Amino acid sequence: MVALAFLVCTEKKASNPVENRPPETHLFLVIGDSLGVADTTARPDTSASTLILHWYGDDPDGEILGYQWAWDDTSTDTSWTFTDGVMDTFYVKIRTVFDYFTFYVRAMDTDSSLDPTPSVMTFPIINSPPEVQLPVGLINDYSAEHSITLGYQTLSWTASDPDGDETISGFEVAIADSSFHWDPTLADSINFADLAWTSLDSLTYSYTFGYDEPYTEPLAAGCYRAFLRAVDIADSYSDVIWYPETTGVWEVIAPVGDILYIDDNSYYTANDSMYVHILNTLGLGYTALNFVQKPFYYTRDLELALNDFDILVYNAGSARHFEETALAITNFVNNGGHLLMNSSYSSSDTIIYSFMPIDTIYDSSVQRPIKFIQPDTANALVGYPDTLQTNQPLSFVFGFRPQIPVGIDGSGFKVLYIINSTVSDPGSVGDTVAVRFPYNPDLEVQEPAKVVFFSFPVFDCNVNNGFSDLFTHVIQNEFGQ
Repeated sequence: MVALAFLVCTEKKASNPVENRPPETHLFLVIGDSLGVADTTARPDTSASTLILHWYGDDPDGEILGYQWAWDDTSTDTSWTFTDGVMDTFYVKIRTVFDYFTFYVRAMDTDSSLDPTPSVMTFPIINSPPEVQLPVGLINDYSAEHSITLGYQTLSWTASDPDGDETISGFEVAIADSSFHWDPTLADSINFADLAWTSLDSLTYSYTFGYDEPYTEPLAAGCYRAFLRAVDIADSYSDVIWYPETTGVWEVIAPVGDILYIDDNSYYTANDSMYVHILNTLGLGYTALNFVQKPFYYTRDLELALNDFDILVYNAGSARHFEETALAITNFVNNGGHLLMNSSYSSSDTIIYSFMPIDTIYDSSVQRPIKFIQPDTANALVGYPDTLQTNQPLSFVFGFRPQIPVGIDGSGFKVLYIINSTVSDPGSVGDTVAVRFPYNPDLEVQEPAKVVFFSFPVFDCNVNNGFSDLFTHVIQNEFGQ
């Protein structure tokens, strides 16, 4: 009985296992109708190159592990990409105006079986042109106004392409006089094809007229309009944009002489007449710019313009634009230029810029000073008046602790003037308000000054022709004119 039981328990029965059945895959593109109801059966006549595709799988005898998808080529295993998602966004890289692209997707089950008949959908794709934009600040603050430059104009831009930004193949720029405009209702409207376009590569996002190829010479005096467009790998062009707008004026003026005078002082309205009067009296050629409302939008344009001058006279008020001009000024002095500057205190701009011979501002608002003197008349520099005095108390004056400008090469400095008297602030007497840089006390003849800086409206101190004599001396002797 025991033996019989053993035989029964070890008897082998015939096995008929069920073969694993592969999964099925379903693919669809969701398109909303006019009521916003999804229609999963519709096909567009043409599609944009950005497609959002959905899929799912069924496995009759197991579970779905994931999916493999491919575009057009399914000839090798490496053509397929695995995902465990059921949707994705694809950017079809179209290289012609119109083309067809086929998408394949197949489900994979937990036994690694693949759907032998992938779900397939073919899309007629039409290329989308790129888009290009100028900076908002340039458009809002300059494009509709009358702006003046000195032979150079930079444009920078951003660009995008619905087909993928990597499909942008380059940019084109052109320039014409301001009579060129775009208005399809007018017979004399510009034909963009008639412009002399300059091609730039896809990595270039700025261009300077008057410096970059082929416009390597400073622009001649006149009024201009610049044009820009992007192009993609399918040779599709963006809309042409231009600067300035048709209501704005971009005027280029020719530089005159070796001196550039910049008025950046909105508080003192009559100061121009003093500077300009002395320059005219000296018979020196000069160019004048007004930065009271706004400076050049691009620092590069000011930096290039300064290369055409030896001397910069910068009249800066409390609402000055140092943030936009400081880098160009520093580079100008380091390249051999000379700077004469008067500045006022500004509570909204307390930065000590790299061209300033200032370590610390220790009296930010001196109350109504009226007289300034040299601190050491025995060792005073020749040519500077012993005293500078105004007929009325000044505002926005600040005292400072001097030092060598951190951004300019050179050594030593000389304190030129300190406060001697005020109407109501005796504590500020002795504050430094003017410095010459560089300075070597061991030299009998100093090297030309790089920076002569005043922290008060020095042009208003012309009692006994004090400012006139000082300004003449600095221009003709300190700066070698």
